[in-house]
Amino acid sequence: IPTDSIIVGTASMITEQKAFDVLIEGVSRANSRSDSRIDLVIAGNGPLRSEMEALVEQLGIDAHVHFTGLVDRDTVYRILSDIDIYAMPSRWEGFSNAAVEALGAGNACVFSDIDPFVIPYQDVALFHPVDDSRALAARLIEFATDTQLREQYGQRGRRLVEREYTLEHVAAEYADLYAELL
Repeated sequence: IPTDSIIVGTASMITEQKAFDVLIEGVSRANSRSDSRIDLVIAGNGPLRSEMEALVEQLGIDAHVHFTGLVDRDTVYRILSDIDIYAMPSRWEGFSNAAVEALGAGNACVFSDIDPFVIPYQDVALFHPVDDSRALAARLIEFATDTQLREQYGQRGRRLVEREYTLEHVAAEYADLYAELL
């Protein structure tokens, strides 16, 4: 990956839920509209990997998309520290540990506009409509062309995680919930 490239990253199983087709198309569109080179690192494996590799080839963006395959947690954390933007265009989610980890790593994040992302992260991430690669591309370009905006959102996300998602905070919330239920 060239050193002057803006690196978008994601880590998860390559499944229909995660909308990798939308992400790959979004990166392709962003590269065709932006002066910045944008590369995509996909950490993970799954049943749709070969289909996603074929899409990358069809779009002619082989030089911009990098599949790592299945990697261990330490490698995921290194990837999170090396990327500029974390993207998760999921079609549906429950609570996403990956989203919290990306925010906690200080990444500028772009998520789909589903409730499990919008409700907790409305002030710390940018959003795009589900399955809308054009809107995703616009959000990627927004971050790619504005270093200060990326840093601002990255700091906001990290502060949110430090405030709301520490072990102590989550344990206290569970204790309160159990007390209320009893």
